[in-house]
Amino acid sequence: MAAQARIPDSRHHARHVQVRITSAGQEGAEKTAVVELAVYTTLFLLVGLVFDPTIEVQFTLPKLMWLRFGTAVILGLWAVRLIQGGVRPVPRVVLVPAVGLALWWALVTPFAADVQTAVKGMHGRYNGLTSGILLLVVFLVVASTVRSRADLRRLVCAFLVAIVPVASYALAQNSGWDPFVWPNSRPGSTIGHPVPLAAILALAIPFVLGFLIVEGRNTWRSRAALLARYRRKCPSRTAPRRLSCRRQREVSPAVSVGGAQRHGD
Repeated sequence: MAAQARIPDSRHHARHVQVRITSAGQEGAEKTAVVELAVYTTLFLLVGLVFDPTIEVQFTLPKLMWLRFGTAVILGLWAVRLIQGGVRPVPRVVLVPAVGLALWWALVTPFAADVQTAVKGMHGRYNGLTSGILLLVVFLVVASTVRSRADLRRLVCAFLVAIVPVASYALAQNSGWDPFVWPNSRPGSTIGHPVPLAAILALAIPFVLGFLIVEGRNTWRSRAALLARYRRKCPSRTAPRRLSCRRQREVSPAVSVGGAQRHGD
């Protein structure tokens, strides 16, 4: 009997320990998600806004520096998520083209006319093999991280928050309120060139429209739900009014007939 009594106790203790471990793991994952969102938001703001007019390469070089620092931090957070079980396999339809593109870059780089330029990129742009691989790594990290719909929404909102001052500065430049003098007459904002600026703004427009459509649907759904609740609660309040209206309709012909008879008399 004593041995049989100990078995349920041990099972209960094991379940209690498992619940504690699960709750601790969830708390750790939530903390990691908060830190990760802060890192992405800071990275978006730095890459989008930082420039230095005192150096030769005013835009690309400061942005690339912060991108490399931010990628190192993101890789560290990805390793933490891997330990916590918050990493999922990248879908094959996404992984195969990404790996194929990286292999193709690595394969053709040794045959470039200038290998150093192919690896580092052209001076002032730095769009070589190293930058391409860096962006692919960030892409695969984002694609392999387990996120809820709310987390994805926050990540996209962080990107849109960084776009707002970029677009605002472009409007200021177009209005002639820019304190700096740039060689390009078209607004380049904090990006430095109007072509990539237009590409970034065009990338943000579908997300903004999507949020507006979803928020509009949610607003109408909430209004419909409130109206349905009101209709469920209001029959008891509106029934006497409807009944009184019906009585008035029934009484009014009789009153009119009686009034006509009196007038005739």
